[in-house]
Amino acid sequence: MKKYLILVLAGIIFFSACQTNAENAKELSTDEFAAYTYLDFDEKGGRILLATENTYGDAVAKASFLCDAYYESGGQRKYLGEIISRHGAGTSYSLKLDGESILAAHHHNVERYVIDHDEQALILAEYAFETFDAEGNGTFTYFQISDGKEIVTNDPQFYNDLYAKYLNAEMIDFQ
Repeated sequence: MKKYLILVLAGIIFFSACQTNAENAKELSTDEFAAYTYLDFDEKGGRILLATENTYGDAVAKASFLCDAYYESGGQRKYLGEIISRHGAGTSYSLKLDGESILAAHHHNVERYVIDHDEQALILAEYAFETFDAEGNGTFTYFQISDGKEIVTNDPQFYNDLYAKYLNAEMIDFQ
């Protein structure tokens, strides 16, 4: 469990390490991205660009299981970090949007990211994952940044609640 917490903390540090690219003050170019979408949920006038090189789907909707997140404001583009909805066992879990949260999943974990508009940073706000012992008994680990503590339990309720949020969220459509 400590290894996972260290990885999460390293990820938060990585996400806060940002690069700024000054481009056209009116509209920044998206030519460098194979597919992208904008999330306009910043009341301060900025917007979030999610860009990816990998999509799947059809001509109507294109999903992705990974993207780079950028914050755009005032003709500046700031790199926030990468979001990955891990896949495995032949299943692809698309990135999803639930209000102001970006959700990523795998068949054994769920992560919820938010954008801190004041700091212009991508934050891993919540995660839940399950592990199994040699007898197949599940242990569930849950973390919410507002609480600041990790909970390890045999009760799957936290995991199930966060997974339900993922299932009910809207797939992010990359065009």
